[in-house]
Amino acid sequence: MVIEEGQLSLKTNKGKSTTFREGDSFVLAADNPSHTMANNGKVPVVVRVTVAASEGIPTLTNIEG
Repeated sequence: MVIEEGQLSLKTNKGKSTTFREGDSFVLAADNPSHTMANNGKVPVVVRVTVAASEGIPTLTNIEG
């Protein structure tokens, strides 16, 4: 993921929070801990996302609750 404009905070289910700003990039892999993302800035966030997938392996898993 690349932040094109604005800023985005990623918070893991363990409470660790990281803020990414314009020009920052990061990778989320299948074994990353569950997380939430939020726009904590004053302008809309524009994010470029690239997904690499393999047959039979999900690219997204929703976790309730």
